[in-house]
Amino acid sequence: MQVITTRIIQETPHRYTVWKSSDEEKRYLRCAIASKDRALEHHRKKNERLEDELRELGRQLEEERRRNEDLEKILDKTRKQRDRYRDLLFKGTTRGDRAVTHSEAARKTIKKRNRGAQYGHKGCGYQQQRESDKTLRIHLTHCPECEAALGRANGIATHTVEDIPAPEVLKTQITAYEIERQWCPYCQKIRMAAPAEVMPGSRYGIHVLLYIIIQKYCSHAALASISQSLNMLFGLKISNGGIVNMLHRAKKWLGPDYDRLLTEIRGAKIKHADETGWRIEGVGHWIWGFFTKTAAYYRIEESRGKGIPISVLNGSHEHDVLVRDDYAGYKSLPVNHQSCWAHLLRKSHELAVYDRASTEMIQLHQELKGLFNRLEKNLKAPFKLAQRKQLFKQIALSIDRILQRTYQSEDAKEVQTRISNQGTNLITALLFDGVPLTNNLAERLLRPLVVQRKMSGGSKTVWATHTHMVLMSIIESFKLKNMPLLPSLKSALLAAAAKN
Repeated sequence: MQVITTRIIQETPHRYTVWKSSDEEKRYLRCAIASKDRALEHHRKKNERLEDELRELGRQLEEERRRNEDLEKILDKTRKQRDRYRDLLFKGTTRGDRAVTHSEAARKTIKKRNRGAQYGHKGCGYQQQRESDKTLRIHLTHCPECEAALGRANGIATHTVEDIPAPEVLKTQITAYEIERQWCPYCQKIRMAAPAEVMPGSRYGIHVLLYIIIQKYCSHAALASISQSLNMLFGLKISNGGIVNMLHRAKKWLGPDYDRLLTEIRGAKIKHADETGWRIEGVGHWIWGFFTKTAAYYRIEESRGKGIPISVLNGSHEHDVLVRDDYAGYKSLPVNHQSCWAHLLRKSHELAVYDRASTEMIQLHQELKGLFNRLEKNLKAPFKLAQRKQLFKQIALSIDRILQRTYQSEDAKEVQTRISNQGTNLITALLFDGVPLTNNLAERLLRPLVVQRKMSGGSKTVWATHTHMVLMSIIESFKLKNMPLLPSLKSALLAAAAKN
């Protein structure tokens, strides 16, 4: 066997030659390769670990991005809600250059509002209602400066003054009725005459009750204020509890009239409905309002569920029309529905003028305004069913095209969902004569209760709230019928009290 040796020369600083055998060289190479392999394996594992960490960081980054998007949506929604509440509280800061919730383009289109009554508002200046009760002619006998005697003159200057009676004249009148006990020989019973304009079993007269009702439900006065005013103006001392008892008796007497209002609303061809919150001893309840052009019916309930309007409007004809907002609780009623355009346009306007509004939302709002103007113009024309049906089909196609679009922005999707929930209920008014496009009648008739809720915070008992609903229904119905409130309320109370 021949052994081949390799000469490895490594120069040293002294230029000596180092000789190594092939075995030594193999061993050296094996060690070097093993070291490189170990280093390579180390770097491979390190690379795998770094790749895993990178994937984990990427996943976390994606989660953070999605979380940021969700938070941005919540923040944007909260910002809109804050701006809406700020607009309600500080309306003066949302016009012209001081508008903070609108985009720059929308701010430029907002005109500054002049102070005082706006154009088109009906004036409310003083108007003399009737002829003067008396005429007094006055004159001077002497000049107030030089005290010279003055003669009478033919020229006069007229100054008419309307005043209330003096406080000393407004004292109460106490009347003692001596009612004879008369025997009827045919009935074999004692008969007694009923005093005119006197409520049976009451120590106070009808005008005291009328004053309390007007102060409570028209002027929104508190019980303590009513008691104080009765004492100051008339010298009549009635406690808060006495006032409450009188109101409860009035509610009992007017209960049949309250039930007749419900029957009237059920039989009406066009009716409106809305609801608002109310608190009874701090617990949330709901006031449901059902209205026609001549009747108002308020009802207090613990629930806002769909069963309330179903039970209230039970017996309505299937061809009747219910004007309402987009609350889903009314959907199951077996009548025709007209959704309120004011709610839809208010929401689309709010999103369109927002500083982060999308182009899709702005265009959609303009399209909805165009549809509403077209509907409003045609509803003012004389009713012709054939033409209205043709227009109904055309606008229904326009609404369907809006629903078929694929919007990318969230604000446009939100309004599109509202339109989808209502559908052709937005244009039901075209098929009927006299049906409005908005639910403003119900909004206006619920407003007095909203004002009272803000002032009082609600009621203490369910009994008191039911009294509130009955008397408010009677009062608002008299107003809708254009009947003089005090004479009508007086007649209704006396007629109802005589039957009890």
